[in-house]
Amino acid sequence: MHEMMKKVTEYLKNPPLSKSDLEKKIILCPSYGWIKPTVNDLEDSAKQLIALCDNEAGERFGARVLSFADVLHNYRDTVIIAAVWDKEDREDLIRQIRGHGFPLVTDIYEYIFSKACHGVISKKKELHYLEKAWDFFEDENSREIILNKALHYLGAIRETPFELPQYFIPFMDIAEDEIFADCGFFNGDTAEIFLDVTGGKFKKYYGFEPNTKNITEVKPEIKDDSCFERFEIVQAGVHSYCTTLMFSDDFDDASSFELKGDGNIEVPVVSLDAFFADKEKPTFIKMDIEGSEINAILGAKTLLGTYKPKLAICVYHKPEDIIEIPRLLREIVPEYKFLLKQHSDINADTVLYCKV
Repeated sequence: MHEMMKKVTEYLKNPPLSKSDLEKKIILCPSYGWIKPTVNDLEDSAKQLIALCDNEAGERFGARVLSFADVLHNYRDTVIIAAVWDKEDREDLIRQIRGHGFPLVTDIYEYIFSKACHGVISKKKELHYLEKAWDFFEDENSREIILNKALHYLGAIRETPFELPQYFIPFMDIAEDEIFADCGFFNGDTAEIFLDVTGGKFKKYYGFEPNTKNITEVKPEIKDDSCFERFEIVQAGVHSYCTTLMFSDDFDDASSFELKGDGNIEVPVVSLDAFFADKEKPTFIKMDIEGSEINAILGAKTLLGTYKPKLAICVYHKPEDIIEIPRLLREIVPEYKFLLKQHSDINADTVLYCKV
C-alpha cells in the first residue's frame, strides 16, 4: 500500500454512520445553496435520494421539496443530509433539523467518509494524482497538505492550517523592483494585497483579465492609489498561444472566465512569451485562471526557461494539477525549488510556489 494511503487508512477506522444507515433513503436539506454539487458528490448514492427538505414544501431545481412535517410523518427512517458549505452554518442546520425530531442527521462530508470507511466508495481518481504528488514533494508541510486533500476527497473534515497573505509568503523574497504579472487579475483583489505587502515599492504591475465586468469593477483602493500609474490592465486571458477562444461567464466570483469549447463569449488570449517579447520581463508571475494554468505555462516556456521568475501557481482547479504542474515546471526549470501552501480551510486555494 502506498505510504499516503497508509496514513489515510488510519482515519477510516471510525465511521460516523453504520453500513445499514448508508443503505437508507436520503433527503437533502436545505433546498438551496450547495444542493447541486452535493448531489454530484453523492455519486452512486444519488439514486437513494427521495427529495429536498426545507421549512416549506414546493419545488426547486426541478426536484420535490418536502416540509419538515412531511418528512417526519412519512419518511422518518431516512438519512437527512445537511448540504451547507460553511462549517458553522452546517452545524447550526444540523441542530435545527434534530430539533424537529429527526433521529438520523449527518452532513455530506460524514456521509462520504462513512462510505469510504465501509469500503462502499471506489478509489477516486483524485487519490491517484495525490499519491504521485506525495512522491514528488518530500517536505513535511507539502505532504500534510496532500494528506488533507486525500481525506477531503473521502469526506473526512480535518483541521487544515492555512497561511495568509496568499501569494506573498516569506519564501518568495519580495523585492523592491518586482515586475509582477497577475494572471487572473479579477477586480484587483491580489493587487490590493500586493500594494500592502510592497508598500508601493515595485517597478511594474501587469494584470491579465478577460472579463470586462471585472475590469470595470476594479477596487477603488487600487484605482485611487498613486501607484496605479504603474499598472497595466490587459483585457485578455493567458494561454499557450495568441488567439481568441470561447469562454463561459455563467458563474460568479471567479477570478477569470472559464475556458469552454461551447462557451458563450469570444475572448482574446495571449501567451506570456509573446506578450513580453518586447518588454522587460516579469520577475514574479501569479496564475489563478480556473484550470488554464498548464496552457499558460506552456505559453511561457521561453520566458521561464531563460529568466526563471518566481512563480505562484494555483494547483487546485483540476485534480491532476497538483502533480502535472510541478512536473512540467521541473522540466522547464530544473533549478526551481518547490513549496506547497494552503490558503484556506477548505479543499481549495492550494498554491505551488517556485523560485531558484
